[in-house]
Amino acid sequence: MLDYYGLRSQPFGVTPDPRYLYLSSTHRRALGDLAYGIEAARGFLVLTAEPGLGKTTLLFLLLARLQRSARTAFLFQAPRDPREFWFYLLADLGIEAEDQNLTSIEQRVRDVVVGEARAGRRLVVVIDEAQILPSPVFEAVVRLSDFEAPLAGPLQVLVAGQSELAHKLAQPALAGFRQHVSILTRLDPLTATESDRYIDHRLRMAGHSGDRLFTSAAREVIAGWSEGIPRKINNICFNALLRGYARKRESIDSSIIKDAIADLDWGDFVAGPPNSLRSKSTEVGENELEKAEQSTGEVRFARHSPRDAAQI
Repeated sequence: MLDYYGLRSQPFGVTPDPRYLYLSSTHRRALGDLAYGIEAARGFLVLTAEPGLGKTTLLFLLLARLQRSARTAFLFQAPRDPREFWFYLLADLGIEAEDQNLTSIEQRVRDVVVGEARAGRRLVVVIDEAQILPSPVFEAVVRLSDFEAPLAGPLQVLVAGQSELAHKLAQPALAGFRQHVSILTRLDPLTATESDRYIDHRLRMAGHSGDRLFTSAAREVIAGWSEGIPRKINNICFNALLRGYARKRESIDSSIIKDAIADLDWGDFVAGPPNSLRSKSTEVGENELEKAEQSTGEVRFARHSPRDAAQI
């Protein structure tokens, strides 16, 4: 399929890759807020986003830009208690602390903060999916600020999560954490124009250089169905390319998009009856789609592995 459409790689894959991140107005704003907060040593930063908007990919891009100027730690596993938090933090910093008690682990983290400060570097700790963290872990995160109090701000903490994170931090029990937050920013869905540019950006990054692969009518359907959520755009475009290849279409029109949307209809998938969007006259045999899937090296989201679409 990739060769057929003049692509070097899959443009609508599910693995977070900063190269494919389209910096919409909301992504630029959030990235600018976070970069400024770190550069100005503003302490604790918070990023929120609905699922599928590219939060984790944006974090990867930010961390890549910080490689030369800071030591970074990225916690993507949700620690269940303070000890796990300290353990995960040290592990990501490349420090073994498996058999040590809580006091010793905290001291190891303190030593890292002090060491980086003396070397003239900052330490940036990023915690993703923070909306599921229990309150005691947030209290442990606040403890980090005690380690750098006399050191002129070498430590920056970025806490990111879904929109529930903002509601969680608004709870009275986390008032102490909120006092340390100096920048609160969020990602919003793409506009229709940005959805159009998003598709072109990912195709261009994957090597496409010909005419518009998706017709204007197809893009209108994509923008409306996806509600501006990049992950949904990826899913529909991926399925549409499979169908287009199976039918040997040189471009993806709205009929193919509607069939692909029907493939992603979970109600139809569970119940069995044909979805109203599906065009029986253009239905492709399952064997043709299976061949198209094999040619991509990936598996269709709707029919096989919904867990693969966790991130963009």
